[in-house]
Amino acid sequence: MVYVDAQSGRSRLVEITALELLQSTRAGAGKLPPAERRHDVTILDIFGNAAIVRVDATAWVDYLEEIKWNGRWVIVNVVWENRPRTR
Repeated sequence: MVYVDAQSGRSRLVEITALELLQSTRAGAGKLPPAERRHDVTILDIFGNAAIVRVDATAWVDYLEEIKWNGRWVIVNVVWENRPRTR
């Protein structure tokens, strides 16, 4: 994810590991009541054993890089952007 510092306006790339993402999810990050959830999934492209998928969630948009490995689709990378907060 690209993080833009509000004071300086400079951008930096924020990386987290799969373990950090799992731990954050287990701790409840991003948890919303069912009525407020949005989770539209669009397969943008598939070529052989590779795919690009877009997930429109309530608070962010994910772009997933996936591969078919041992007969199962698995995520190998995620790039995401948070949606602007509405007040």
